[in-house]
Amino acid sequence: MIFDNVILSFDLIGTAASAVAATILAQRKGLDYFGALLIGAVAAVGGGTVRDLLLNKHPVFWLVKPIYLLVIVSSVTVTLFFYRYINKMEKPLRVFDAVGLAAFTVIGVEIALLKGMSPFIAVIMGVITSTFGGISRDIICNEIPLVLHKEIYITASIVGSCCLLLLMHLELHRPVAFSAALAVIFSVRMIAVYKDLRLPRFHQIDD
Repeated sequence: MIFDNVILSFDLIGTAASAVAATILAQRKGLDYFGALLIGAVAAVGGGTVRDLLLNKHPVFWLVKPIYLLVIVSSVTVTLFFYRYINKMEKPLRVFDAVGLAAFTVIGVEIALLKGMSPFIAVIMGVITSTFGGISRDIICNEIPLVLHKEIYITASIVGSCCLLLLMHLELHRPVAFSAALAVIFSVRMIAVYKDLRLPRFHQIDD
């Protein structure tokens, strides 16, 4: 029961962070409240919805736990109300997005393992859970999805997923393993953002 509450806490943290990041982008695009709410919802539960559908997990999580929708509405509303202050932070979108990336990655891995999936599939589910909502958010806002840039994004998710699997294999206390993986993903992502670390880009070869 305690561990279930830990899982839910991580998931709600990711939900709130993703909704905040989406609201910041929506505000910059000039969307109204309901537009921001839609973008926030898509970003917050989009990846988890795709994950549940792929794992044949019905009904999807947010349909049976209304607290997710409450968190989304609250996060969007608070962000819009304090937007002028939040927007003054350095790279606020990246910070909240990194929190969502970390939280959703570990949740995706754990749920896949609970469904009996292999570690390889669990890593894929971690990536899907943590990125598909953001991809949908960016597409709706007419932005090139962040994960398609050469920034270290999916790489951070994969590294954190592998870290979590390793710690679980070593039978580390699961909440501790989750916290460690969360810290790894967030740290890798934020170091990449602030140090402007990028993956090498393949150049097109002219004929």
